[in-house]
Amino acid sequence: MKQLLRAFALGLFSATIPLALTYIYIEKPMDQSIPEDVEQTEPSIDEMIQSLEQEGYYIYTDEHPMQEDEQSTGDDSNVDTDRNEATEENPEDTNTAFLLVIEQGTSVSSITDQLYEAGIIESKQEFSTFLDEQDYSTKIQIGEFELTPSMSYKQIANTITTNN
Repeated sequence: MKQLLRAFALGLFSATIPLALTYIYIEKPMDQSIPEDVEQTEPSIDEMIQSLEQEGYYIYTDEHPMQEDEQSTGDDSNVDTDRNEATEENPEDTNTAFLLVIEQGTSVSSITDQLYEAGIIESKQEFSTFLDEQDYSTKIQIGEFELTPSMSYKQIANTITTNN
């Protein structure tokens, strides 16, 4: 048995050497679709932005921080103040819109806390469990989302996981 294992190991080793040498010393062409005599140029910033927008991404710039109907100075404290005023004025109004701002690194528990405080959801734990069980918690997007208390858990989850 010992001799069989040694022979097997020697076979693996002897097969690996030619493959490794081939990988190291043979020059690989980078991209065959572009001829070598054509000079490649990087796209301009405007071309990159246009390409990303065609793919469905939102581009926020210094000149136009928000392209939605909502114009703001970029200060998130104003959003929180407006949200609190809206929920305090009409707590029974189920059509009151709430603007949820999700930034990079925002946790699911932070999102559920905000939604609970705004009266959008009735139970933090229930909504958090729904997001986990339906695999929405890994797909939450960065951005601003308008939500209402009349929305179902699925509608809220679909809204915060798509950037439309």
